[in-house]
Amino acid sequence: MKHIIINIKLILLICLPLQAQIYADFKTTLGDFTTELDYTNSPRTVANFITLAEGTRNWLNSANGVVKINKPYYNGITFHRVIAGFMNQAGSQNGLGTDGPGYTFPDEVANGLTFNSPYQIAMANSGPNTNGSQFFITVGTPAHLNGIHTIFGNVTSGTNIVDVINAVATSNNKPLVPVIINSVTIRRTGAPANAFNEFAQLLPTVEGIKTTITFPSNTASITYNQPPRTSLNVFSSEDMTTWTKINSRYLGNTNTTSNLFDTKISAPRQFFFTSLTTWPADTIAPDTYYGKKLTAITNAGTIVLDLNPEGNTPIGTLTINNGTSNTVTEIRHENTQGYGSQILVISNGIVPIRFTLGYDTPSSGRLTGTAFTSPTPTPLTGNFTIEP
Repeated sequence: MKHIIINIKLILLICLPLQAQIYADFKTTLGDFTTELDYTNSPRTVANFITLAEGTRNWLNSANGVVKINKPYYNGITFHRVIAGFMNQAGSQNGLGTDGPGYTFPDEVANGLTFNSPYQIAMANSGPNTNGSQFFITVGTPAHLNGIHTIFGNVTSGTNIVDVINAVATSNNKPLVPVIINSVTIRRTGAPANAFNEFAQLLPTVEGIKTTITFPSNTASITYNQPPRTSLNVFSSEDMTTWTKINSRYLGNTNTTSNLFDTKISAPRQFFFTSLTTWPADTIAPDTYYGKKLTAITNAGTIVLDLNPEGNTPIGTLTINNGTSNTVTEIRHENTQGYGSQILVISNGIVPIRFTLGYDTPSSGRLTGTAFTSPTPTPLTGNFTIEP
């Protein structure tokens, strides 16, 4: 009778449905490992990873501005940053960690996942809501990254390979012998995992576009009927070999019929690639800060930027730690697009503050930045609010 009971238990176990999961199988030059992707707690992040890995999402080649279509992003790239006892990082096409897919998307750090165990996969970023293609796999438990980097899975097999990669010889955290990701294959088990729609997760899209280019007075004037909530990306070259990103202009909710994007020509010939990044409906990026008050609570104290309406003189004031207010002589918007904004504040002829803002609501969010103080710049982290 005992044997019969055991056999019944075995039959019951065999008949149980497979757990619904999405896996990413990594094949590298040092061995293979598999990660489970947490599409329940980090759906937008997992959707981005899946579509880049499978080549079903267009991405922008940061080297020349060409939009890549039906090309898996991760195949052939390296683990460009390895820190022993900490993590292995990949996801950079240029291998320098300075590029991405041509767009950013928000953090999912309030999903209940924490760095409480090794071998987790999470997004690398350059500030709040600046996720793109770069990710890292931990070998420790970096609790100081909780609430900063989105965790979207964990390694289920091949942790020894992750350890092998983490032990390679490096110089300035870059492996001396490249560790290459040969391929990433997405695999699904169970009905819920197969039903997960990676194309319904509010991610940006990138497409190549045709623009009108004229050349008045040694200036290339690019005209395009740019829709709201998009970024116009322009790359130029003198020889079709070396390309430079001129800029990426974001257009918020303002309707427009035609835009001019001008750049000076410094050579007899000039070539251009133009593309458009379209941002989802939940994008938050104000077109201007004029007439608004930004209050930042940072590790360096309270910083208040109070700007007058556009066209007024002076532009506004900058107050640090409730001290004397400094006159703001110039404010520059840099890389304003998607889910964040970079602004440079020039006050009294110096450059004291550079903010990178990541919006969680239309009037608040998290920030990183730099205060240019002597003798070295002071890193800034904290939260901000914006009042009308």
